[in-house]
Amino acid sequence: ADALLNSPPILILDEPTVGLDPNQIKHIRDVIRNVGLNRIVLLSTHIMQEVESICNKIIIMHHGKIIVNESLQNLKQKLGQSSTVKIQAKCDSLKIRNILERIPDIKSIYIHTDGALENFSIETVDGRDIQEKLFQIFVENDATIYEFKRHQSTLEEIFANITKNNLVTTECPEAIN
Repeated sequence: ADALLNSPPILILDEPTVGLDPNQIKHIRDVIRNVGLNRIVLLSTHIMQEVESICNKIIIMHHGKIIVNESLQNLKQKLGQSSTVKIQAKCDSLKIRNILERIPDIKSIYIHTDGALENFSIETVDGRDIQEKLFQIFVENDATIYEFKRHQSTLEEIFANITKNNLVTTECPEAIN
């Protein structure tokens, strides 16, 4: 509150929601969004959920250097390309695997048997959404589906991947602005 009294053109906040309860976090996020409508707000945090819920531009520093300076949307498009569909079904897993292996949009298939159920983890190329196609394949092959969900890369996963593997300098130089 003290920082807002003089209506500064730039507001710098360091971990503004640490130690707050969920209701207080929601309130502070709303305040930050409203303040950000007519001034610059720099948010320093390690909490990626915080960044996703508040920020529209992301700067990631690693070893003291800026390695990413992107809008959240661009960063997710460039580096959040991984999408995995998880399916739990009662089915002939070998028959379905043979069909899935012929689909060019599929990057990898992992199958784990859990009792009478088969658990499929299907990663798509470039984050492509092929849920409808997958559902159709399972239904056409007499599968009883118990669970069907898509997982898209989160900002936390993207951050970990960038900083762990130094992706910006090797695989993604366009992420630097």
